[in-house]
Amino acid sequence: MRILHVIDHLGPGGAQTVLAEMVNAWPDTNDELHVVGLGSRAEMTPRFASRPNVTIDILGGGKWDVSVLRTVRQKLRSGQFDVVHAHLTKSIAGVLWAGGNRHAVSCGHLHGNPRLDSLLLTVAVRRWNRRVDRFVSCCDAIAEAAFRRFGVPRTQLVTIPNAVRNRAECAVSAVGQQRAGLTLPGDCLVVGFVGRLSQEKGLLDLLRAMSIAGRSSPQLHLVIVGDGPQRTMLERRAKRLGLADTVHFAGFSDDVAAWMNMFDIGVLPSHHEGLPLVLLEIQQMTVPVVATRVGGIPEVVVDRQTGLLVPPSDPEALAGALVSLASNTALRDRLAVAGRDRVRDLFSIERQVALLRSLYEALLADRQAGRPANASTS
Repeated sequence: MRILHVIDHLGPGGAQTVLAEMVNAWPDTNDELHVVGLGSRAEMTPRFASRPNVTIDILGGGKWDVSVLRTVRQKLRSGQFDVVHAHLTKSIAGVLWAGGNRHAVSCGHLHGNPRLDSLLLTVAVRRWNRRVDRFVSCCDAIAEAAFRRFGVPRTQLVTIPNAVRNRAECAVSAVGQQRAGLTLPGDCLVVGFVGRLSQEKGLLDLLRAMSIAGRSSPQLHLVIVGDGPQRTMLERRAKRLGLADTVHFAGFSDDVAAWMNMFDIGVLPSHHEGLPLVLLEIQQMTVPVVATRVGGIPEVVVDRQTGLLVPPSDPEALAGALVSLASNTALRDRLAVAGRDRVRDLFSIERQVALLRSLYEALLADRQAGRPANASTS
């Protein structure tokens, strides 16, 4: 197969990480994989392994540069690709506009909540959704949201969950260095967050929860790994809540695995999510998690079996979950092992790639037999 992946840009982001891991894990076959980034950002390019059957092309367009979409249309019309797989808003809209499955088997990948996507994508999908053979969703919750927001027929929706590579546990020395760098007490329990410091991540709720939980569990320390527009405000709020000694801002890191492996409890207090990679990565490290019941999170975390779920925007409930884990070592250990096993069984990169390749093959077989999955409309 000759497969064209189109994505808005190759700057940092969850969708870019999903694509890089997918391409890197693609089996050694005769398949050719071409990755096209529409924008100029390319920081993620080194994440793609150097392989003879993989090429990467950065078109360098601006946010509203439609000329790059003409380039995509030319690539589709050239007939050199069997499959085109579009990721994120501009790329999906561009592939729809360019004709999509008139030229190749076409997939649009929904990485996040459609209710937050742009008017551009809404209009394009509602007008031309039959030009895509399948919309691939990262979780069932996003598939349902796409049905409701875009009116995509359920027969066009398929869920292929996000996935993670099997990471080896970090060396003890690396974990020790992370702790020493923050001057954490040796007997503390580390609650860890990794992600962008932005409003939708619910970090104000987390600070309030730490303030509440600290009254009965003073051994809890919060380590926040990441950066973003709310960082300064969050640092000020932590001081006002009297948390200056127990909340630690580690900043951005390229080595999040070492941080995750030093966590005693992982936390994700988001107000909305797709299927967050960070949650899979933390659980894979055999770390118990507390997360909010939003988006695809309940498809990963089974409450009280593989982690603890709480309502979004509820600092009291979040604090209660943290205190439950802080006071019960056996519960932490049980949830950590069960969560790790569930991630390795259901959310492995090998399983994701196998499901995706099977989808491509089935759609190509339909096309070659003269029974296209969707008849394109004008």
